[in-house]
Amino acid sequence: MSSINYELYKVFGCVVKNGSITNAAKELYISQPAVSQAIKQLEAQLGGKLFKRTPKGMELTAEGLAMYEFIDRANILIDQAQTRFNHMKDLQRGSIKIGASDNICRTVLMPYVEKFHATYPKIKLTFVNGTSAQTVQLIKSGLIDVGIVNLPIDEPEILADAVGELHDCFVAGKNYPSLKGRRILHKELLKHPIILYGPETSSRKFIDDYFRSHNCVCNPEIEVGNHELLVAFAKRNMGVACVTEEFIRNDIEKGYLYKLSVEGDIRSRKIGLIRLKGLTQTFAAKKFIELMLSGN
Repeated sequence: MSSINYELYKVFGCVVKNGSITNAAKELYISQPAVSQAIKQLEAQLGGKLFKRTPKGMELTAEGLAMYEFIDRANILIDQAQTRFNHMKDLQRGSIKIGASDNICRTVLMPYVEKFHATYPKIKLTFVNGTSAQTVQLIKSGLIDVGIVNLPIDEPEILADAVGELHDCFVAGKNYPSLKGRRILHKELLKHPIILYGPETSSRKFIDDYFRSHNCVCNPEIEVGNHELLVAFAKRNMGVACVTEEFIRNDIEKGYLYKLSVEGDIRSRKIGLIRLKGLTQTFAAKKFIELMLSGN
């Protein structure tokens, strides 16, 4: 019974609803003999009669009535499923889970999210906070649809496209006036307390590579886990911090911190949109990915 073609049930339901084979044939745009044959085929596969002929025409048997009660409900559910699918296809319904750090979300991601939400306001957006490494793991675990992370990443199952750039710089507070307004050599910079991310982060690895490229080794006096603490310690004059310029422009403009000019400018970092290779994305996620990759 489980192998019976759904189209046979559809014809059966249409005959009952319309009260005759003739009317059912008109609604289904098929011939009357085709409708009759479908009913006979269904009865044969079920092993019993669905209709009986009376002077008034075709009437359901007791078994046919019992069958129709379920078929009618099934057709309603199928119609609802098709409607929901079409709503998702038309982006009138759906959801996206996006992974990124707070700062990347505010600076890189926000313009895209704002435009997407304005165009598709019925799509639910869920944001999952995490470092680049954590976001990669969330993608691999299937817990989020897309992520925005620091590049590069060495994960063969992850697809990544650059969508922006960030620029790192060294900053200090008012207790370091001798460093302001002039070019500073690395050996002089490293004489001061240095504040960096912890060694497990991609941002720290990037800065360690920067120092190594200039034949220097940096042993920071303070290591922290997030950008807010980097800025907080620098504001309290506890050392020179390496921060992302896009995240602290307001603090620089207000004079809480000033940007140092250090020999050997730090190259920009690429920010990438990542997702799992081979994964069939939802309609909503596809549209969001298209928006970000278009750069609009």
